[in-house]
Amino acid sequence: MEWIDPITKIGSLVFSIFAMAFAGWTARNKRNDQRLKDVEKDVRDTQTEVAQVKEVVAQLPTAKDMHEMQITITETRGEVREIKTMIRSQSENMTRLEKGLGTVTQYLMESPK
Repeated sequence: MEWIDPITKIGSLVFSIFAMAFAGWTARNKRNDQRLKDVEKDVRDTQTEVAQVKEVVAQLPTAKDMHEMQITITETRGEVREIKTMIRSQSENMTRLEKGLGTVTQYLMESPK
């Protein structure tokens, strides 16, 4: 029965090695599972951010809209120039009227009653 003692020692050694390998493999799998969960969360967060960016971009004006706004601004500038000319003309008329009224007022103030 002397042969049982070495077999027991070898069996114990093999079992110990197997137990350590299994413990290491299990710990590694747990770390990998946590990393995988972290990556999945990052992917979900990124997908949410991309969806938000898509919504914002969808609301931005298109090139056609920008062109139409540019045309409208150009037309408005022309109309503002026309109004500016009209206001200047009215201002000159008011200045003439003020001078005329000033002259009439002065005449009426100076004339004998």
